Amino acid sequence: SIPPAVRAVTDETVAAMAPGAAVYDLHGDEDETVPITSAENLVETMEEFGIPAELDIADNKSHPERLNAMFDFIETYLPDSVGDDDDDDGDGDNDGFWNYTDVQYGTEDPSMQLMNIALPSSGQYGVVMFHHSKGSTYYDISQREVNAALDSGYALVSWESFGAFETVDLEVAWRYAQTCFEFLQSSSDQYGWENENIIIAGRSMGSIVSWKLAHSQ
Repeated sequence: SIPPAVRAVTDETVAAMAPGAAVYDLHGDEDETVPITSAENLVETMEEFGIPAELDIADNKSHPERLNAMFDFIETYLPDSVGDDDDDDGDGDNDGFWNYTDVQYGTEDPSMQLMNIALPSSGQYGVVMFHHSKGSTYYDISQREVNAALDSGYALVSWESFGAFETVDLEVAWRYAQTCFEFLQSSSDQYGWENENIIIAGRSMGSIVSWKLAHSQ
């Protein structure tokens, strides 16, 4: 059974989710930063509330390694959009990497509300809105990870909310997430993505920053 103190948090989290929400949790079985029991408790609570939830355990993966596992999942299971990427041969060599850097998505904090954008080469496409982990920035994402989205016909946006600071104000970060999302919706004509096909994603603290937005629409 779930400990009472933990249950209070999971109940509050699940109660805040929007109707129709569903959750897929990919968790490394050797994660010592966020123990796998945390994911098991959350998924159990969701199931009790009737919310579709699935926990997928990545064998022999630690907390840092889950990022690669997440992009392995995107490459394998993300439905292809009709967009097309330059790197069709899968050699991991997308010319240009970022099409746009340091794009300002908000006016509340112009030096922080920034994003980088990578676009497929042609066609219509959705967009993955990705937030980094604590201790890194929106520049700290590898070309392989960008390719995972592009090769599936999706643009990738790596956005910023708190920089590499150790202290994260979640209320501010959640507000910035909403601002960034609204920017993506309103700028679809400029960048070519479909504003109703936005995937919210994040790693570690980035998933917490993204959580409220991902389950509020």
